[in-house]
Amino acid sequence: TSKGFDREKLKDDIGSGEAAAAMNYGKKAKSEASHLTFPFKLAVCFTNPKTNAKGKEWSWTSEDKKKILSLEKNLKSSNIISEMKILDGSTYSADDTEAIRKTAANTGSDAVMIVKAISDIDRYSNKYAPSYALFFPLFCVPGTDVDYLVMTSASMWDTDTNYLYLSAEAEGLSKETSPELLVKEEEVLESAKNQSLISLKK
Repeated sequence: TSKGFDREKLKDDIGSGEAAAAMNYGKKAKSEASHLTFPFKLAVCFTNPKTNAKGKEWSWTSEDKKKILSLEKNLKSSNIISEMKILDGSTYSADDTEAIRKTAANTGSDAVMIVKAISDIDRYSNKYAPSYALFFPLFCVPGTDVDYLVMTSASMWDTDTNYLYLSAEAEGLSKETSPELLVKEEEVLESAKNQSLISLKK
């Protein structure tokens, strides 16, 4: 049967580093408001995605990143940013906000946008599954349901003061019902991921 998704736990897992950093602002960061001047230099870091499903690890693709990076043109034309730099997030822990922030500062960026993701899968049998006992229905009877949930988040930090300017979260949920041996989990994940990134971009 379906186990469902623990959304609160997923939210905690994807935001734990950000929350910890936000709770440990220095006195300087606590006392000052946003001091960005427009246009500013922005770095973007896609950290390695997390998963609650063992053996279901995945990575960002260039197409995934393009969905967020496509914001650059409008941000420049609106005189919000002067340039956008990409940091290699594969070398950082998703929760190591301080290291990412310092690296962005060393590149001359005024702020850094950290993009995170976490996923979970729920795979279970439906009322048609008992027919699998005959073997051949494994190829033709839709007795298996697969639900994939992907949560994404983006948080923008000042590179000098550890000041959190903004934070946003989004999720995508994709479902598929197929014969047991024809389920394509990768396609279900891709659909959920795309939904989440499109929503996050908005």
